[in-house]
Amino acid sequence: MKRSTILFLVFSLVSASAQAIDLHQHLNKTRQLVADGNYKEALNRFEWFRNYALKHQPSMNGVRLSYAVADWTVLATQYPPAKEAMIKTRDVGAAIIKQGNNGKSNYNCDLFGDVVALNHALDENDETVRLFKVMDQEQSSFAKRCWIFAEKVIIEAQQYTLASKYVGDPMQQFIAAKGLIDYQKNHLVEETLKLIAVSLSVGDDDTAYEIRAAALAIVDDYRLHRAIAET
Repeated sequence: MKRSTILFLVFSLVSASAQAIDLHQHLNKTRQLVADGNYKEALNRFEWFRNYALKHQPSMNGVRLSYAVADWTVLATQYPPAKEAMIKTRDVGAAIIKQGNNGKSNYNCDLFGDVVALNHALDENDETVRLFKVMDQEQSSFAKRCWIFAEKVIIEAQQYTLASKYVGDPMQQFIAAKGLIDYQKNHLVEETLKLIAVSLSVGDDDTAYEIRAAALAIVDDYRLHRAIAET
């Protein structure tokens, strides 16, 4: 590989890392502005983050829909214009979705995720239910793609008939969930066995027994019962 190519790759990785740090620093500085009472500037920064964070780093979507919205909500309790901005952002997003993705208003599920997160922050989950019902009736394929954002709200609202259209086969869902839990339990047992072996090897029997007891409280596995006796 040529030196120039290697330098380019290194620079790209460093730039991406710096970019991620900058976005987190952006939120940290915004929180400080709220704490200092600089509400207007803080609101501008929250709106910037909501509109542009994904363009800089797509992996920040989880942060956008959780921590950033939660921080924005804190500001809204102290600064009415911040709540008004949340409502306006939510309403604009919902209106775009209702128009339909017809080539004039292209969007993806990130927009719906924004609306769901803002509805939750505003304690208006019923708005999510209403919007998803419109999507179900008029854009069912899009509703299916966005179900991951709506699932919790729809089920908590006891909209079971609607949910049954998107959850899929309940038994298959259960098998998948159980498989994940079984994998996690097996991983816990294997890691615990390693830690027990290390503790015993240095004569720290108390820690070995303590770790085994903690693991057994989570999963009753025969390998844990035999671990100390066999080691």
